[in-house]
Amino acid sequence: MGLKASAYDNCGSVKSGEIFTQRSDILYGSFRMEARVPSVPGVVFGFFTFFSDTQEQDIEFLSSDPDYYQRLHYTNQPGQLDNGDVDPDSQKDVEVPVADFTTFGVHRFDWLPAATTYSYDGTSDGGNSVKSSTTVTKNVPTTPSSSSTSGAMAIPTGQFSRGPPTADAVATLKYVNLYFNSTTLSAAPFGSQCSAAGNIAPCNV
Repeated sequence: MGLKASAYDNCGSVKSGEIFTQRSDILYGSFRMEARVPSVPGVVFGFFTFFSDTQEQDIEFLSSDPDYYQRLHYTNQPGQLDNGDVDPDSQKDVEVPVADFTTFGVHRFDWLPAATTYSYDGTSDGGNSVKSSTTVTKNVPTTPSSSSTSGAMAIPTGQFSRGPPTADAVATLKYVNLYFNSTTLSAAPFGSQCSAAGNIAPCNV
């Protein structure tokens, strides 16, 4: 599936695409997408959970970065200190020097009570396997949230995205898999259904 940010038409807005969960009872879990990043400058491609500006964790790609195909922006929000400077304990800008995010790779974050671990599993520009992992322990969200994949956060005057895009920018998804705990569902119905099905062994997550 392609998520598109349309080329700016000088009318004050940029049309964009996003996938998000209708449920907002997600608390901790493993969140994974296999994707290719957009290459047209001026957009932000993101994969995140969100409740508020201080209860949010993000994987973001900035297509205006010179090394956009090798740089990841991981943040447990807020990613800034009170004086406006970047908080190095909650925001990690990670370069994977041999990676090629324009080919399909798996971008993942594991949300636990004490930490969010962000990781990448893909290929290099030479076709070799590449893995990278970073853990952030500050500002780990504690509030049930929704999850979203945004292919196009583009603001014409945005300092972060450095937009707008002058051509259509498309992020391509192969899959998005979410494995998570729910704060509104009880384990009892799942236990009875499992027993009725013959106690089939669970898959490894």
